[in-house]
Amino acid sequence: MKLVRMVIGSNLLRLRKQAGYTQETLADAAELEMKTVQRIESQQVNPKLATLSRLRECLDIEWNELLQGL
Repeated sequence: MKLVRMVIGSNLLRLRKQAGYTQETLADAAELEMKTVQRIESQQVNPKLATLSRLRECLDIEWNELLQGL
């Protein structure tokens, strides 16, 4: 499961920056707490599917972009 955290965390960080979001603005857009985004990006948690779905929709990306490398 550590690989999943690493891949999703690094992909989310890269995609968020490419989209021009800060952790705070992405969290607000996805109706999540900023610490949730921070924990995913720093690979501290295995995110829930519902959380990833909200982030993916806000970033306007496909699942394969978020899961690239798995």
